[in-house]
Amino acid sequence: MSVTGREREIVAALASKIRMLSFEQIRREWWPDSDAADRNARRRLSELVESGLLIRERVAAKPLLEIEAPVFRWKPNEAAPDYSSLSWQLQKRWTEPERDVSAYLATRRAASIFGGWANGKIKNPAQATHDLHVGAVYLKLLRSTPKLAAGWIGEDMLAPTRVGQKLPDAILYDGEGRPRLVMEFGGAYPPERVEAFHEDCAVRGLPYELW
Repeated sequence: MSVTGREREIVAALASKIRMLSFEQIRREWWPDSDAADRNARRRLSELVESGLLIRERVAAKPLLEIEAPVFRWKPNEAAPDYSSLSWQLQKRWTEPERDVSAYLATRRAASIFGGWANGKIKNPAQATHDLHVGAVYLKLLRSTPKLAAGWIGEDMLAPTRVGQKLPDAILYDGEGRPRLVMEFGGAYPPERVEAFHEDCAVRGLPYELW
């Protein structure tokens, strides 16, 4: 099948930036609102699955939160956050139960064409809620500051370079390959996990955004 620029963006994002996106995320991001939007999106995504570029799976995930701004920002020489208070802000957002969601992942074939680490498999089904929200943060960045989004290196791409070290969800690199900002989506993080994340960034002198 011929791949449009829109479809190339979808597959490349899933192959090299983020682990998965739900159908609703893809439709809302890449198809303008219309009576035919759902039908057209499903048809084209089905063709990408048939061509071996995407995999469609059903996952259990909590409803997507509205991702508008980080819950907390930090940069070197600023005070550390109140870990308990920040943990509570992260945890209190989760009020809805999980539900079945149609999600899409890129295949090894897609990674071989567009670059990346994708293999068409869900790394941890229990992290579907987290992975979909990391995708939401990436899409937010892609809309607001595409130049920053271009420097997004996700957790799985970072893993070989940080053996034995903590892995954030993503690090944004500048045009010369220098890390400029750590990105993390906070699930129901306990205070200890918030502290460990902060301390790792502080030791490395890296600013971060916790969404």
